[in-house]
Amino acid sequence: MIDVKNLSFRYHKNGPQILDNLSFAIEKGEVLAVLGKNGIGKTTFIKCLTSELKNYSGEILIDGTETREYSVPELSKKIAVVASNSPSYQNLIVADYLVTGFANQLTALQVPDDEKYEKAAETISELGYNHLFNREIFGLSSGEFQIVKIARAILQDPSIIVFDEPTSNLDVNNQLLVLSQITDLSNRGYTIITTTHNPGQAIELNGKVLLMTGKETIFGHAAKILTEPNLKNTYGLDVEIEDGKYRHYAVFSDKGGKHRLIY
Repeated sequence: MIDVKNLSFRYHKNGPQILDNLSFAIEKGEVLAVLGKNGIGKTTFIKCLTSELKNYSGEILIDGTETREYSVPELSKKIAVVASNSPSYQNLIVADYLVTGFANQLTALQVPDDEKYEKAAETISELGYNHLFNREIFGLSSGEFQIVKIARAILQDPSIIVFDEPTSNLDVNNQLLVLSQITDLSNRGYTIITTTHNPGQAIELNGKVLLMTGKETIFGHAAKILTEPNLKNTYGLDVEIEDGKYRHYAVFSDKGGKHRLIY
């Protein structure tokens, strides 16, 4: 499905190596959580995957074809991106925003017909948010807008959905809601890639993990990769995994003391 081979990238010829011989593969329907500190290369990897950055070395194969060989319309039928920091610059009705997801299925002079609007209504209803269909974008909460963006990504009809820090700026309730939607999408056969700063979310998603440390990249199932040594090496903090009654906790220690995070 997605096969990354010896992917390397630097922004400037003599600049630092952001990605260095990154290699891994994931199959259809799998969830991949990408973790690491700020500036470690998570977003750079996403930009290479989506062909926003093309001057990398190595290969990124989607269904056996290098991403740079796809045209923009072709690639948009493979990958949809749900970004946490992508605002709407027009106060559209949600219905009108959703049908922009059909852009890769229309010619330049076509406009979405009633069938497309019906499909948009059906899709957001399947997510449990049909009451948002006739709302204005600017009147939505951050969590509601994130759900609308997920519905729009589905309408793009991709096989892969990429989430770039999908729970940033969301309260706990909406974080859990988005994580639940990601799990449901995986169960429906979509391949999911998501960047996150929270190891607990990677465990909650119960899929594969790409742990970027700066010195190396560790890939495998979340339960095997998110260990005390690996987390310490990644974040440069002392960490202990504590067993709770219902789940594990990662306890990070810094100058301010110990900080318990759900693991």
